[in-house]
Amino acid sequence: MAGQPLSSLRLKGHYDFGPLGLQSAPQALMAAVAQVIARWTLAQTHLGSAFAELIGSRSPSTVSIYASFDSFKAQKQMLVTASGELLPQRYARLCRALLAVIERGAKERHRFAHWVCGAFVGQKPKEDCLLLADPKGFWKLRVQQIKHFRRNPDDRTVHATQPRLDHREIMVYREADLLRVYRQLELAEWAAYGIECLVRATPKQRLQILRQLLAQPDVLAAYEKDRQTKKARPKAAPKQPRVSSRAKREAALATKQAKIG
Repeated sequence: MAGQPLSSLRLKGHYDFGPLGLQSAPQALMAAVAQVIARWTLAQTHLGSAFAELIGSRSPSTVSIYASFDSFKAQKQMLVTASGELLPQRYARLCRALLAVIERGAKERHRFAHWVCGAFVGQKPKEDCLLLADPKGFWKLRVQQIKHFRRNPDDRTVHATQPRLDHREIMVYREADLLRVYRQLELAEWAAYGIECLVRATPKQRLQILRQLLAQPDVLAAYEKDRQTKKARPKAAPKQPRVSSRAKREAALATKQAKIG
């Protein structure tokens, strides 16, 4: 992932994750964040259309179920299952490869959509940067503060002994980091559009689309990885034929008679 923990950087200054931090955040970097989120929205639209194309005509209610899931992990699994059931093997493998590429973008986008945004205020570092912190870090901090004030009820000032956010949980994004994230989301949106084109295409068109998509190095690597994983997976043992209760009783009786005889 792009971005680095604040603990690993020599950045000095006061930072804020409230309204002051949002006002102080560099506008160019905030605009880049908006583009990242917008790209992911487009990717989700393509994936939803692809799922509707795959299974919507057969089971319209299933599309509503797909739309009810906010988790990309759940949506991905539904697309993997649908493509595996309804597409030829090599095209189903291509869908899985494209979804693997998209998943990398989903992980990057998650921080920008769900983490708390902040920035340095007052005396800022020379290089503009954006700060992101997991909300869970603030919850942990609040618990630590409650415990601290119970032990020190008269301590109401900003003091060195008071708990603070763990700098290992604050991610710093510079302009170059955001550019890498945007390119990853751009690739994710392109891959999602590729899935939509693949499922909408005629059988004759699909081969050409497959060749075009596999020309992208990341997609080709994911495709080959999926192929090798399937080869390495041990084959399931053949199922034993089912024996009825009557057949079991007859076999037991025959064995008993043989022993008597």
